[in-house]
Amino acid sequence: MSGIARDGIVGVTLRYAASGRHPAQTVTSNVVNNVYVLKIPPSTAHQPFPNRVLLRLADGRVVPASSLTGHGAGVQMTSG
Repeated sequence: MSGIARDGIVGVTLRYAASGRHPAQTVTSNVVNNVYVLKIPPSTAHQPFPNRVLLRLADGRVVPASSLTGHGAGVQMTSG
């Protein structure tokens, strides 16, 4: 999975909930030039999307992506 993050975001973390025999998974990537790339573990294939997206801001705060509002808030994700 890759995507574009707005200015001021230095990291992206995806959290996948546990399901059945699959444990919870957390995947984190640094953002470089507003781009991040994540290698999603095969064990998350049972879930179409992470249950939580966290953003690490340049000032050190970690916030849920849903807390950012306005044009271009947060991140844009693509899979491929």
